[in-house]
Amino acid sequence: MVALASRALDQVRRAEVKLAPELKGSRWALLKRAAHWYRKQIDSMHWLQRSGLKTARALRLKEALRQRYQARPAPDDAASLLDRWIS
Repeated sequence: MVALASRALDQVRRAEVKLAPELKGSRWALLKRAAHWYRKQIDSMHWLQRSGLKTARALRLKEALRQRYQARPAPDDAASLLDRWIS
């Protein structure tokens, strides 16, 4: 699920990089977990969160989904977690 969200995030970023050239070079930071960002990537992601770009929203959604599945729920629980995340 998180891999699909990451792919969707990258598609949003690719579409928006034409409007916001600052996104160029941000792909790997966006695909990594926030805990693994370098200082420069942290600064870039803080800028992104303040930018109001669709990429920022896609990143927030991906990270929220990652948090839901971080505990590695049982398959039966995973479906209900996804339903709650969507609503």
